[in-house]
Amino acid sequence: NNDLNARNFFDNFFGSPTLPFRQNQFGYYLGGPVFLPKVIDGRKTRTYFSTYYEGLRYANSCATQANVPNAAERAGNLSDLLGAAIGTDCLGRTILKGEIYDPTTTVANAACPHGYVRNPYPNNTVPSINPVAQAYMTAYYPLPNRSSSPNLVLPQGFSQTADQYGGRIDQSISDNQQIYGRFSLYNWVNVTPQGIPNNPYHAQNHGATASGHYTRTFSPTFILDFLFAYNRSGIPIYFPAIGGSVGDAFTKAVGPNFFNHFTASGDMPNGEGLGGSLFTSPFGGYSYELANPDTTWQYNGDFKKVRGKHELSFGVRFTRYRHIAGAQGAASQSYQPATTGLPGVTQTGEALASFMAGYPESSGRFLYPIFNDWGEIYNGYFGDTWKVTPKFTLNLGLQY
Repeated sequence: NNDLNARNFFDNFFGSPTLPFRQNQFGYYLGGPVFLPKVIDGRKTRTYFSTYYEGLRYANSCATQANVPNAAERAGNLSDLLGAAIGTDCLGRTILKGEIYDPTTTVANAACPHGYVRNPYPNNTVPSINPVAQAYMTAYYPLPNRSSSPNLVLPQGFSQTADQYGGRIDQSISDNQQIYGRFSLYNWVNVTPQGIPNNPYHAQNHGATASGHYTRTFSPTFILDFLFAYNRSGIPIYFPAIGGSVGDAFTKAVGPNFFNHFTASGDMPNGEGLGGSLFTSPFGGYSYELANPDTTWQYNGDFKKVRGKHELSFGVRFTRYRHIAGAQGAASQSYQPATTGLPGVTQTGEALASFMAGYPESSGRFLYPIFNDWGEIYNGYFGDTWKVTPKFTLNLGLQY
C-alpha cells in the first residue's frame, strides 16, 4: 500500500494529493490422494491430484498531464492565443503570432512570397465547429483544472489484474506404467491511462494449456514416453471506445463512418492527431492481436534404450498449428497548423483550429487482412550418445 511510499516528484510539483497504491497477491495450492468415499481411495489406487491458483490485483494512481481547450476555446474562440505582431502580409495587414486564417478564403497573389494569401478569422474565432470535432471535444476533452501548462492534471488509475489456475492428476497404473494429465488457464490485463482520461491503453495476455503424459518402462534399460500437448494464446493490445451514455451520444454524433470494427477493441473511433499543436490530441489508438490467437497441438512418441556404452533415443513427433488473425489495424486523421495559418508564416495557424474547421491534412487506414492459417510439422529422429571412453563421448544423431 501507499503508507510507506514516498510522494512522486510530479505530485509535489503539480500540488496533487498523495495517490493511492494497492498491491495484493494471493493464491493456494492443494494436493494429495484422490478420495471419494465408497468410490476411490487414491492411497490404494495410487491416484493423486494437485490444484493451484495465483492472483494479482495491482492498483496504482499516477498524475497524468494534458493541455485541453478551455470553455471559450471549445466554442472556437482562440483569441487568447494571439501574441505580438510579427510582420505584415503582402496586402499590408499586420500578422500576429498565433493568428488563425480561414483556408476557404485562399487566393493566388503573385505579390505574396509564397504566391497565396488568405484572410484571418475575425477575433481569431472559428465561426462554425465541425460536428465531428465537437463530438470528440465533448466526449474526450474535460475542462482544464489548472491555469498554467499543463492545464489538466488528473489522478488516474493504472491497474494490473492477473489470474492463473490449474490442476493435475497422476496415476500409477503399475510399477512400470505411469500416466498424468494437467491443465492451466491464465489471464492478465493491464490498463494504462493516457493524458486524456477517456483514452486508456489496454493490454491482455490470456490462454490455456493442457497435456497428457504416459510412461512405460519395459525394462531397466528400455523406456517409452508419449506426450500430448495443447496450447492456445492470445495477446490483444488496443484502445477501447467510450462506453455508457457518453459513448452513445458520441456514436450518434459522429456516425458509423468514424468507427473501425476490430476484433480486439470492438468499434474503435478514428484517431484524431493534432500535429505541432499547443493542445493534446483528443484520441489516438490502434487494435492489434500479437498472437492472433495461436493454437498448437503436439504429439510426441519417444523411446530410450541403453545398450552397453550406447544410450539410444528414437521417436516421432507431430505438431499441428493454427494461426487466426481477425480484423486489426488503425485509422487516423492528422491536422496541422499550416492548414489554418498564413502560407509561409510558421508562427500562425493552430492544428486545433484546423480540427474544429474540419480540414484534415491527411488520413490513413492501416488494415491487416483477416486470415486463418494452419500447418503441420512431422519429425522423426534417431540419436546415439556413445561413451567411447570415460573421458570421450560422441553424440550422434539423424533427424528428418
